[in-house]
Amino acid sequence: YFGPGIEVLLSKDYYSQEEQDPITASSDLDIKQFTNAMTSVINGLAKKGNVVLLGRGANRILADHGNTLHVDIIAPFERRVQTIMNREHLDEQAATQFVDEHETARLNFFKKAFNVDALDSNLYHMILNMEHLKTETAAEIIAHATQDMAYQIN
Repeated sequence: YFGPGIEVLLSKDYYSQEEQDPITASSDLDIKQFTNAMTSVINGLAKKGNVVLLGRGANRILADHGNTLHVDIIAPFERRVQTIMNREHLDEQAATQFVDEHETARLNFFKKAFNVDALDSNLYHMILNMEHLKTETAAEIIAHATQDMAYQIN
């Protein structure tokens, strides 16, 4: 139990730009405790099956879980900036800063929590480059891959 305020921390992205700090001080929750809590939640969800987990190191937490598909979604920096501009209604400068900070924080999180490079292709079953793919196409590719994996397991 981490005390009041953990839901604020867990709902934040890899980095935090909150207007106010959570009740639980950062000194009360180190990376090991955070990773243990994430591991517990992600393992619980995985046991239920038929779940899609986005980020948070789920590919590392479930690395030895046989019935999972680990997908890395990548895109050129400019495409990511444009996506953030459209999704978050930010100007180009703010979106560029957001993408840059988010990527740095993601890489740092993987290094601190799992001692791996998040860009290591060996951590994923497949990597989809979204430069020329529509979201719907990527979803179809992933769905088809999960069907192939289920077929191989049975």
